[in-house]
Formats: sequence, C-alpha cells, structure tokens
Amino acid sequence: GAVVDCSTPATRFAYVADAAGSKVNVFAIDATTGKLNPIAGSPFATPHDASAVVIHPSGNFAFVTAGFSNQLTVQRIDRTTGAFTGSTAYATGSYPSSIAVTPNGKYVVVGNQTGNSVQVFPVTDTVTGALGPSVSTAVPGPILAVPIDPSGNFLYFVPSARNVIEAFSIDDSTGALAAVPGSPFAAPGVGSRGAAFSPDGRFLYANGAYVSAGVRAFAIDASSGALSAIAGSRFVAPPGSDMIAFDGSGRFVYVSENSGNLVAAYALNSATGALSPLPASPFNVGSGLAGALAADPTGRFLFTGSTGAWTMTTQTIDPVTGALATASTTLVSSGGGRSSIALSY
Repeated sequence: GAVVDCSTPATRFAYVADAAGSKVNVFAIDATTGKLNPIAGSPFATPHDASAVVIHPSGNFAFVTAGFSNQLTVQRIDRTTGAFTGSTAYATGSYPSSIAVTPNGKYVVVGNQTGNSVQVFPVTDTVTGALGPSVSTAVPGPILAVPIDPSGNFLYFVPSARNVIEAFSIDDSTGALAAVPGSPFAAPGVGSRGAAFSPDGRFLYANGAYVSAGVRAFAIDASSGALSAIAGSRFVAPPGSDMIAFDGSGRFVYVSENSGNLVAAYALNSATGALSPLPASPFNVGSGLAGALAADPTGRFLFTGSTGAWTMTTQTIDPVTGALATASTTLVSSGGGRSSIALSY
C-alpha cells in the first residue's frame, strides 16, 4: 500500500495551474502575511493547457492535467524549495480537466471532459509518483469535476448540462468503481467545475451553471454514499459561480464568480449543511475575473486567481465573521488563465 510522509517542511507553497499559459506558477506563502512570493524558476512549463493541479498527500509530487495534450503529468517536487525537478507523462482520454487524489494517496482520478470518461490510476511509488495502468469508466456526458469524499470511500462525477451527480464507491484494494445505489442523483442546474465537501465529509456542495447560478447542497449517507438534497438548497450565488472553498475551521464557505471580480461568502450550519450569506457578501477581490480559489488550512487566508488579469490575491479571513479583506496582490507571468490552485502539505 501507499506510504504517506506527513512531515511538514518549514515553508508552504501554492501551485497555480495556468491553462492559457501552459505552465504552473509556484509561490512561497509568507506564514505571517499570506503574501505569495514567486520562487526561483517559476513558472514551470507543462504540456499544452495546464487545466488542473493537485498535490499528492506525501508532498513529494504534483499531478497536472494537460487538456489539449491529453496527458496527466507527474511533477516531482523539491520539498525545501517548492520547485518542480522532473516530470513523467501518462496518456489520458480526451481533454482531462479535473483531478482528485484519494486521501490515503493510493489513487489519482482524472475526469476527461470531452472524452466522457473517468480514469483511476494507482500510485505505485510515493517517492517518484510513478503510476500503474489506469482503469477507465465511461460516463454519459462531459465531466467537469471529480470530488472524492474525505473518507476516500466515494467518488462523485459532476457532468455538464445533465442536472445530476453520479456517485460511485471506490474499492480501496483495486481502485475499481461501482455505482452507488440510486445514482445518478437529481441536481437541478448543477453544471460547473465547482464541487467540494465540507471538511467533516457530511455535505457535498456543487455550483450551478451560469444560467442557474446558485449552490446546491446534499447530505451524504456515510455508509452508502447516497445523496439527498438538504432543506433550502439551492442557495443564491452570483451568476458565473465557479470554484468552492472552505476555511480551515469549516465554518465559512467561499464561491468565486468568473463573470466578475467577486467572491461570495457564507456561514455554514454544521448541523444542517445550510448556507447563510455573510452580511457584506460578495467581496471584491481585485481585477479580472475571480476563478481559481483555495483556502489556507490555518483558516487565516483565502487565495484567489484571476482569469484575464495577471494577478493572484491573498485575502485575510476574519476568524469571527468570515469577512474577507485584500491583504496583498502578486503579479504573475503572462497567461491570464489561472484555472486551479493547490497548496502543499
């Protein structure tokens, strides 16, 4: 089985996939201010269209999907400097654009957006990131997101324009997928890449497509993986809702708006899963269109990447109210398509 190194390096890093620029920008995170400082050698070139990035739980490597190249690349990481030190490419289906790793680090899952399939690769070496042969599962319609629940037992597919969420159990021994009884589950209007679990794994949230702005929320049956809409779902969000992130405490939820420079913010009712907009929401987060989104596990910072502007911003999170305030803005290399953010372990 996979062995995960849980040691924490002195500096933490943010990895930002730039689809328009076919590269990954890497930043050192200032532990006091949250400011993002480009590391030496950044940005690092990737195959055409770096559509998503995720860090393996070992911290030893990152996975980057290259949409137009139909590849998944394993990027080895120097854990002291944060730099990419070498890569290996694996073939995927057509236009891989979403990616997730099981919490135990044994499997990486790739959603092939126009290939209408999901691939599960076993991680065979947690030092180099070597992968074994993948197993592909055909799905009806393009795949936009492949969230895995925090227990690692269930995988969910968010297909485009089908108003459903598909649910599968994951065999921990083989990585094989099996449909959850009752799947697919009705999810009216859902159709964006924004999908995320509450930190306790009890609730799944998924954004609506542009014309169906809103956040749908579902309770998860821990034994079967079945979904049921919670009372009050859908929750109002700005048009163009894109990515979803939770603060480190799990008390607040943030949704980026890719039709403007805004992030909507909500208080989370941990008992029911209901969302309540914060008084000053949505918050202005700078220039460009707010897209990629990630929250620091400490609960102090929210990082946003703009689409169309060459910037990353650090927002401070008020620990009492959840309100956002812009702390710093970092210029990045040209490209303007910040599509995904992953934080090192």
